[in-house]
Amino acid sequence: MQLNRNLNPKYVAIMGAILLIVSFGCARVIGTVGLINIFLTFFTFPLGFLMFFIGTVNWLVVHHININSSMKIRETLIRMGIIPKYTEVVLFLMSLTFLLLFINNPLFKEEFLDFFFSGSDVWLSIGGIAILYGIYLSIYHAFSEKKITKRTKFVMLFFAVVVSALVGLKAGFYILEQPGQGFFIIFPILNIASALLLLILFRVDVITISSISDRQAKRSEIILGSIAVLFILLVSQFILKNYWAITFSMCVAYATDVNEIINNKFLLSQFRK
Repeated sequence: MQLNRNLNPKYVAIMGAILLIVSFGCARVIGTVGLINIFLTFFTFPLGFLMFFIGTVNWLVVHHININSSMKIRETLIRMGIIPKYTEVVLFLMSLTFLLLFINNPLFKEEFLDFFFSGSDVWLSIGGIAILYGIYLSIYHAFSEKKITKRTKFVMLFFAVVVSALVGLKAGFYILEQPGQGFFIIFPILNIASALLLLILFRVDVITISSISDRQAKRSEIILGSIAVLFILLVSQFILKNYWAITFSMCVAYATDVNEIINNKFLLSQFRK
């Protein structure tokens, strides 16, 4: 869907995001009844979502050629966290989190199987199989020194992007359903927006197989990351009793951000020695 040339898609997306935040905030304050709530539910929220989606897509369509052709811009977006960078360690830790939750959390197992395999939608089933295959490939290549082919990278990227986005959406909507959030309602909204943006970037080929790093994972990185993820999962799942998507989000956040910072500093100190 194309916007009028006089409209700046970036501002359309920003206005849509503001409208979403205001709609959610007003709905929380007003409650679940009344004409105002009906207006918010059936007009302002859908309009805000549509503006955010169309504005973001149009901005990416206009600029994605420059993004893909300019390594400096792309690296800047990666450093900003807009375009994710997946190393073998990150993919392994995401796979480990998925398997641990699948084994130990009946609700996660039930919701995953219901979403991908319970209906008659063949494409959803193919997507579920691709995710499972991506998990296998992520674990295999974490320990294998074989070069990762482009086709294999795409399957691993599909697994990482789709799972990250779905977890972000589930966690965001779950938190939104909890009462008494006040101003903090902005955080689950941002979580949902970032998950949608991740899918959009993948769809318009801004996130490509170049987001999969070729650097071979070290055993020390795998062991350290696995211990940390296991600790986070045990605390979140069995002590704090968090919803599975929140636990998954915490583990993914560690894998993609904290773990990479720790490893980069460790590797840098080793290099200096």
